Amino acid sequence: MFVCAECGQRHDQPGYCPIDGRPLVATDDPMLGTEVGRYRLASLLGEGGMGRVYLGVQPAIGSRVAVKILSDQCARDPGLLERFFAEAKAVKLVRHESSVSVLDLARLDDGRPYIVMEFVEGHVLASLIHQAPAPLGGLVQVVVEVLSALDAAHAIGIVHRDLKPDNIIVTGEGHAKVLDFGIAKLAPGLSHLS
Repeated sequence: MFVCAECGQRHDQPGYCPIDGRPLVATDDPMLGTEVGRYRLASLLGEGGMGRVYLGVQPAIGSRVAVKILSDQCARDPGLLERFFAEAKAVKLVRHESSVSVLDLARLDDGRPYIVMEFVEGHVLASLIHQAPAPLGGLVQVVVEVLSALDAAHAIGIVHRDLKPDNIIVTGEGHAKVLDFGIAKLAPGLSHLS
């Protein structure tokens, strides 16, 4: 199977996407090219211990999101399932411009939950650290924005607990976005808020 990494269209033969002219990519990932909610999964953005994150494209208008899908194994573990839902809740409650936004939470036909989040173009801070030295002013701005997002989370009783350079994206404009609240600790009263 071949998939266009731009629009997510599936094709049986190699070549170029007739919609946007991009080269088709060979894949054995059964999720690529499928519809998840209103979005078609176009490419794999990342993979972690709990599942995978895909680029989702809304076919009619081309808007882009990140879709985090819990793995089969994790979906059968009540503790990990609870942690996945807590991540969606934590991000929704923080509502800060330097924290990734959650747009939706639903389940696939096979019962696995997924989170639809804003898609942030940029690079993880970890990859930028190993490149040429960045301007000090840009680094200070990133740190201030990360601290501001954490302050907003702490103010409502959420502790991230997994802050590291791999969980911070820096946009092309130099702004920070804090990701992955997967092991965040929510204050006791927050678990029932929506």
